[in-house]
Amino acid sequence: MKSSWSLRLSCLIIGSFSGCSPESPDSPEAVSPADSAPALAAPSAKVEKLEDAEEVAPEDSPGRPEEVSAPITEPTVSASETSQDSSSSKEAGGDSPFALPEGGIPPVLVASLKSGDLAAVQAALNQGQDIHARLHDGSTMLHIATSAAQNEVVKLLLQSGADVNTPWTQARVTAIHLAAVYGQASLLELFKQYGADFLVTTAEGETALHLAAKVRHSAEAMTTLTSFLTEQGCSINTQDKGGNTALHEAAKAGNGIAVQALLKFNADRALTNLEGKKAAELTSNASVVALLKD
Repeated sequence: MKSSWSLRLSCLIIGSFSGCSPESPDSPEAVSPADSAPALAAPSAKVEKLEDAEEVAPEDSPGRPEEVSAPITEPTVSASETSQDSSSSKEAGGDSPFALPEGGIPPVLVASLKSGDLAAVQAALNQGQDIHARLHDGSTMLHIATSAAQNEVVKLLLQSGADVNTPWTQARVTAIHLAAVYGQASLLELFKQYGADFLVTTAEGETALHLAAKVRHSAEAMTTLTSFLTEQGCSINTQDKGGNTALHEAAKAGNGIAVQALLKFNADRALTNLEGKKAAELTSNASVVALLKD
């Protein structure tokens, strides 16, 4: 049985913690980040409409939208955290909105990271903001900026000493995983320059390819992601703790585009997971089943 952190990660990929049922963590119905209050800005990365005209929604997921937003719930700030940060700023004795004791990320800085306000982020760093600080959910400044696809802010943070391999929470999602989910190949290229570990897995043993395969990227974006990640040594057939490969995940999501991209790079359709099932046995989507026929 999956751990609570595994369920939370499934919800993270699908879209919203509040919109995910623990009984069905792998449901392909995505929830837009806009549904997860109080999100300040949805990521700029968009997931394109499926190009496979014959692909139909799985029987167990009626009404699946043809186009979905990139499905990561952005870090949010609770009212208690906002209050705590505010009182801490006063105790620090400064008028600056960035004045904080050791640790923490003030709400105004979270907003700047999400909106791409480069000057405000630089000002916070100049005033001593700890670049390794975390929000209550375990996310760092780099995770927040990557989730919002704010490439220039991400670059500034890396230049200022942010660690690209720092995991977000016990699920152990890194900025590499987030960039793959959002289809941000340019960020992956940037992360490579800063020592990114492309072989790193989540707490459930999932690679960046596993997570990318769950998302409905365009054919071009998915092919680019798969090509780049395999070039960096990310095996196309790596199995997670449940024995699932990226191909299994793509099939479960009814994601024909991801299935095609993975097969193009020699994903093994014959591999079985710990339940003894091949990827083709995890979907009711007729077009995906056809793609996975031996």
